[in-house]
Amino acid sequence: YRFHYRHTLREGRLEGYYQTIFEDASGRSFLNFPDGVWGVYWELPERSPLRALLYEYVQTTWQSGLSALKGNDNYFNHGGYLSGWTYFGNVIGLPFFTPNADEPGIANNMVVAHHLGARAEMGALDLRLRASYVQNRGARGTPYDPFENVLYAALLLQHPLGQNARLGLSLGADFSDLSGETFALGLSLRYTLRHGVRM
Repeated sequence: YRFHYRHTLREGRLEGYYQTIFEDASGRSFLNFPDGVWGVYWELPERSPLRALLYEYVQTTWQSGLSALKGNDNYFNHGGYLSGWTYFGNVIGLPFFTPNADEPGIANNMVVAHHLGARAEMGALDLRLRASYVQNRGARGTPYDPFENVLYAALLLQHPLGQNARLGLSLGADFSDLSGETFALGLSLRYTLRHGVRM
């Protein structure tokens, strides 16, 4: 389920939303509340260099409680399909969940995450910043001890080259108190052959 509210301001707009996560009757009946994605999005006026701000809070720790009849969820894992919600070893649906390294299934589906996003325009330069602080707590029955705290950060820059091309630079960094740091750099060139066809 997704509940979404949009309010148009004199300049820009403000949005708030809540998206549930469920796979069975207990989740469908909101027994896993407040698990899900909570978000606020603010689009600023066009004259502002800062164009948009996003904040999301993700929680998947309650999992409908410990009842034997209802609840005791284990998100994205499955008794029949041992790989769970994965595709070639990658988790489908929520980027903060992590798969098992040595066997099928999801190793980490109890997370608390704070995600921030910002978009700015400085002349022709398009700048996007994303950062997420995540506490990974493991899965039901196999919790992490201690919990893992991770900070993910990414900066994306795009600049037009003429009318049909855009040059991009991406910088990324992950910081974990258990597995250390990872850094990444990316370059991209996008060229549009044509803008579209009218019918």
